[in-house]
Amino acid sequence: KFGMPDVAFALRVSFLSVSVWWGLFSIPLFRRVPEPPVTEGTSPAINPVKAGISRLTTTFRPIPSSPALPGLCFSASSANSPARAA
Repeated sequence: KFGMPDVAFALRVSFLSVSVWWGLFSIPLFRRVPEPPVTEGTSPAINPVKAGISRLTTTFRPIPSSPALPGLCFSASSANSPARAA
């Protein structure tokens, strides 16, 4: 139990420690990495939903023809199999 009264308290402490971790280690990123310059008027307004769907389609389209797909599916199904020896 690590000196914590219950699971809910332990969960809160873990979330707090993760938020402090991310906050502290993000400071150098925000301070030292420059933002890209803003270019105005170079591209027309793009619908973000349409652009996102287009990117997802471009990403997932080649997956069915991938030669590694059958092996990947088999390894994932056998890893979750209850018959797998521990």
